[in-house]
Amino acid sequence: MEALIEAFLILAREGDTGLPDEDFDVGSRLSFELGYSPHLFGAQERLAAQLRVARGLSFPTGFLIGSVSAKTRARLDGSLEHTLAEGSVLAVWRPVRESAQTVVGRVALAWGNALDRDFQLTADGASGLRGYRLHAFTGDRRLLVNVEDRVQLTKELLRLFEIGAAAFVDAGYAWPEGSPLKLSDLRADAGIGLRIALPRAPSLGLLRLDLAYALRPDLRGRRGWLVSFSSSQAF
Repeated sequence: MEALIEAFLILAREGDTGLPDEDFDVGSRLSFELGYSPHLFGAQERLAAQLRVARGLSFPTGFLIGSVSAKTRARLDGSLEHTLAEGSVLAVWRPVRESAQTVVGRVALAWGNALDRDFQLTADGASGLRGYRLHAFTGDRRLLVNVEDRVQLTKELLRLFEIGAAAFVDAGYAWPEGSPLKLSDLRADAGIGLRIALPRAPSLGLLRLDLAYALRPDLRGRRGWLVSFSSSQAF
């Protein structure tokens, strides 16, 4: 069963994304996929499966959306390869319905086993750890935690764009294969950002500029300020 809650479409407007409208499905979702690759033209015979489950919980001033997914491939001998389980919780809170301020948080955990050689879980500026360079941390297990306070500063200007701002804190890490999972390995950053929405250009939607400071050094000893730019939210 899927449901779209009108109250939270209004809540998300100019709130969760910082500026543009965004719809959130807080209903229940369940999907299962099963695939088979036969031994033809030199291809290896495999059986693949993927399961996704999501559920939302609404409150008068916000909502939670939790989701879990798991996928794997099986060989003929029954052994599994490229197994990946992921879970996340997204929280959105707004003081009052008409407020220009929205606080958004996310916790995301991923756990892999026997992953393909060309696939790695990363914790870096592209995945939500905005104070760290691309591929700063890679492995087969990952934890990300984000909290962001988003504020709309203007309504639509010149019928072209809207401006917002954000302050955020990120934490996370990706553990290499075989290494113990220790919370003391977590890296963190803090920063501020600018949001520019383009309501007349829905394919582009949002321009995001963030300035983040790495509170702990990466594996090469680097820390300090990092600027990132994107056409979507960090999470």
